[in-house]
Amino acid sequence: MTDPDLSSPHCVIDAVVLATEDIKNLLERTAEKGSKYVFEQDVSNVIIRHSTLLGRLVYILTDSERHNKNSAPWDAKEATKRLRYILDKFSKVLKLDIFSLDNAQSLYKEKAAVDEEYKVVHNRLKSLLPAIARLRMSTIGSSHRVFVREEKDSDDDLNQNFERIMLSDVDEVDPPTETICIFDEAGCIPAYELLGLTRLRMPIKAVIIVGDKHQLPPYDPMQGRSFHRGDSLGNIASRGRRDSLGNIASRGRRNMDERMQSLIDVSALTIDSGKAMLKTQYRVPRDIAEILNSRVYRGSYKTCPNARVQMSGMLW
Repeated sequence: MTDPDLSSPHCVIDAVVLATEDIKNLLERTAEKGSKYVFEQDVSNVIIRHSTLLGRLVYILTDSERHNKNSAPWDAKEATKRLRYILDKFSKVLKLDIFSLDNAQSLYKEKAAVDEEYKVVHNRLKSLLPAIARLRMSTIGSSHRVFVREEKDSDDDLNQNFERIMLSDVDEVDPPTETICIFDEAGCIPAYELLGLTRLRMPIKAVIIVGDKHQLPPYDPMQGRSFHRGDSLGNIASRGRRDSLGNIASRGRRNMDERMQSLIDVSALTIDSGKAMLKTQYRVPRDIAEILNSRVYRGSYKTCPNARVQMSGMLW
């Protein structure tokens, strides 16, 4: 028997009523037979018939457990105790006003109306808020998903647009909103992500690039593939016979590193053109910071004297 659909109040009430009746009948039949405790097979039939409501409330043995001599025996006393407890609770629940079919249906309709109103408001905000948002965020490799305001093409909207671009009304047209774009961890962002800014459809007042070219390289969705654009599978297989797989992979990584540039690489910023170097660090252990200072940053990576960082972070 399949479990009942409990998606509506009517089904829930029916399921509780039927389970209550079956439990009550089971306990009455047990008493008529002169037994204090219910029989295993009778309980199993009721639990399976109402598994959605009773499946985890009363324990019954599985077929494999019945045939396994090492399994714990079925506890008729505990099962009888639980069934009486469940019968008592279900009987009290059915007396509540909320389990009146009329009340339940009324609440269900009210909830459906609220859900519909919520859906309308949600869809409206989903289209409105991104269009007027002062802050928009995107992750690496997702600039193609930057929100684009939908353009309406109804006759009324077209007429309004033509009216706004009439020469006589040029002075009255509001200037488009300017925006400032900030790229954090720009050393990891490939240069082509700048193309995603064209989706904003608004003037860009400034582009702020924050990052460190000495850290992670630009993220490339093609990373790990050793073949080049224009290569066929046949060419790759042919080249693979001449070269080892290691050489192919190594050459692919070298070519990829040479081809891929980050936003920092293409920015060509200088101190005179708005470049600011942050030369003081506050969290790296001092011995590790000194190694970075001498081998990577060439003297431009100093630890703040008052920073509360460990003296040693190396494991010896």
